[in-house]
Parts: sequence; C-alpha cells; structure tokens
Amino acid sequence: MTIKQLLDKNLIADNALRRELGRQHMSSVMIYMLNVNEWSHPNFEFLAEFALNEKGALHSSQASHIRRGRMRMLGVKSIDAFGTINLAVWAYNNDKPSFRRMGCQTVTEKVELLIKGKTAICDPETGAPLDAGGWMNLYLGYLKIPQVLELPSAATTKITKKLAESVRAYMSREIQKSGQPVHEVAPIARKLIADQETMTTIMQAAVGLGTLDAADLPEMLPDICKLLNRLDNRERTPDSILQETAG
Repeated sequence: MTIKQLLDKNLIADNALRRELGRQHMSSVMIYMLNVNEWSHPNFEFLAEFALNEKGALHSSQASHIRRGRMRMLGVKSIDAFGTINLAVWAYNNDKPSFRRMGCQTVTEKVELLIKGKTAICDPETGAPLDAGGWMNLYLGYLKIPQVLELPSAATTKITKKLAESVRAYMSREIQKSGQPVHEVAPIARKLIADQETMTTIMQAAVGLGTLDAADLPEMLPDICKLLNRLDNRERTPDSILQETAG
C-alpha cells in the first residue's frame, strides 16, 4: 500500500506550521481558480448552490474570508462546496455522463456561461479533479498545486504598504475631483462591486476611515478602476493606477 503523504520529501513535521501553510496555499489556489475562471465571490456562491443543489452551503462572505486567508476553521459544507463545484466544472467539460449523475441543478444559460470551458483544479499526480477530500488535503497542507506555487509573485511583492496608501490617497482625490459627494458614490459602488466586503473596504478607505491592505490590493484594483471610471468616464486600468501612484 502506498501512502502518498508519507512519500512527500517536503512533508512538514510541525503540525501547526503545516496546517498554517496549507491554509495559505488553499487561499492561493482559490484566488487562482477565481481569476482563471473570471468568477466573483457571488458567482462562487451561485455555483455552490447549483453544484450541490442546496441553498446556503457557501456564502460569498465565506468565500471572501477563505480567499483572504482569514478562515481559521473550514466547515464541512464549505469543503463540500469547493469539491463539488470543482467536480462539476471538470465533469461538464470532460465527462457528461458522470456530470448528469451528480444531481446538480438544471444547467441554465447563466450556469453554462460560468462553467463551460472553465478550469478545474486537478491532483498533480493523478490528474483527477479535486473532490472535497482533495480540498481538505490542500487545507491541511498535505497537497500542493504546482501551477499555483510557480505563479510569478512580482505583481504582489511590488505592492508595498506605502504604495497601498498612495493608491488609497489617489482614490480619495479622484472621487473628490469627480464632484460627486460620498453619499452619492456609495450606492454606485454598491451596484458596481459584487463583493460587499470589498465594496465596504474601498469606501471606508476612500473617506479615510480605513486602509487598503497591500496583500489585498491586486484583487481590489479592478473594482477601484470600475468605480473611478464610472465617476469620471476615464479608462484607467490597474496598471495605470499603479503607474500614476508610484510616479
């Protein structure tokens, strides 16, 4: 009998460290999965309900906490949702008979737009899509996804605390220059930014009641762009904002 975990030459003996690194890696894998498939947190909540055919298995706020590495304990329903979404995406694109046996909800036009041609996370050794057990192994630090570990980190490491504060100040100035009062900007932000936690963080930072975390900024920049561009009809990109603020 082969026990894969025991064959891992890089297995960490310190349980607390292994679990902490696993939690961080699962967060990175989730970010990769959302980005490569162009899913928002509400999309992920919608797909959890679709795949499990069950309401309330995973809320967008939970997805946000997991992505940000702030979920200290991962519930069984969350793990089940991750695994079932992943299996549904893989089966829909690769094994329709198996997909039909999964008991998912009806594939509507919205569902098809979210899952057709999308990427599932697969075990690097077997090539099989990760089920709930696979995601738990990720969370516990027993499994690593090479394509996520190998992603270049320059885009995030260049964003320092100082640069994040510069972006916050820039955002605040641009909102003031738009001539729209904050109480009118907030409803616009609420409509444009799907994740309400992100929207709240951005608006609090804009009025000086909060800060922008350097680690979270790469994920927030597209939403900041959408908001500012709506207010003054410019065509900013995340890179152009960083160039303006860094300069």
